[in-house]
Amino acid sequence: MNELKFISFLQRRYSYDTNMIIKRIRYVRKINKYLKKNPDVVLPDAQLFDKLVRDNISAIIQLQEEKECLGDEEYWRYLLNKDREELERLQRAKSKEELKEGLCNKLEVIKAITNYCGLTLDDILTEADLKKKEHVSFSKKF
Repeated sequence: MNELKFISFLQRRYSYDTNMIIKRIRYVRKINKYLKKNPDVVLPDAQLFDKLVRDNISAIIQLQEEKECLGDEEYWRYLLNKDREELERLQRAKSKEELKEGLCNKLEVIKAITNYCGLTLDDILTEADLKKKEHVSFSKKF
């Protein structure tokens, strides 16, 4: 696959802009160049992900080592990071389909945060309805 087709594929698949894709490609090339110059450097077989992933994702990517569960504080921090990540994806959405997918992902994060805090989604929706009655909503776009 030539580089332009590859960049186009990444843009459609991950909603990245061209500059970000080119930047990542350059990083990968630098890493490969470094590894060729330093053959004594050994990378671990396990893939490391410094972000929260959905429960089934770890099975899909088939991590070879046992998965490490996060502690409460670390889990909270990762939830907040995931929330920011999903917001950024929403901001980059270019189609209704990407927007819908982003909102679904954001909702899953909200459910996880709600559950972590010992609440239910119904608790949150009830409170939101009360606030809407008190303070109205954002429908007038002020």
